[in-house]
Amino acid sequence: AAGLLTRFELVHLSVPNPKPVLWLFALGWAVARARTLPRRLAGSAVAVLAVPGFFGNPARDATILAGILLLAWLPAIPVPAGLHRLLGLLAASSLYAYLTHWLVYPWLSPASPALAVAASLAAGAAYWALAMRTMGAAGRWRARRRARSRTAPPLGSSG
Repeated sequence: AAGLLTRFELVHLSVPNPKPVLWLFALGWAVARARTLPRRLAGSAVAVLAVPGFFGNPARDATILAGILLLAWLPAIPVPAGLHRLLGLLAASSLYAYLTHWLVYPWLSPASPALAVAASLAAGAAYWALAMRTMGAAGRWRARRRARSRTAPPLGSSG
């Protein structure tokens, strides 16, 4: 609800482009977590009322709205088995693609919008993979450090 205040410009944040999209993330989360009919209906109603007109592109608005409604009402969407790994990778790295696409897409879109989308998704997946490896390595390093501190003799002891 607080995010919708920025959506309908009742509260203005001094945030550079793009428009604040907190409400959209919160709506997606709420719809994904909705397990009861009233919650699904409420999430769908908010989506139907809030999404149209936000992006200034009716096709984009309709695509986002359709995705939110599919998320709300379909427990699963069957896809060919050969696409499971690719779609899993794209789902896992979607936030990273969102965070990096603006660095990739503008450079390639004049040549080919489809190539720009593919490259943006690939850059997001690469960034995700790097982040996961880095965080995993940091976690292993901390665990080794804690293990060593538990087995090390106290300072000043002769061992």
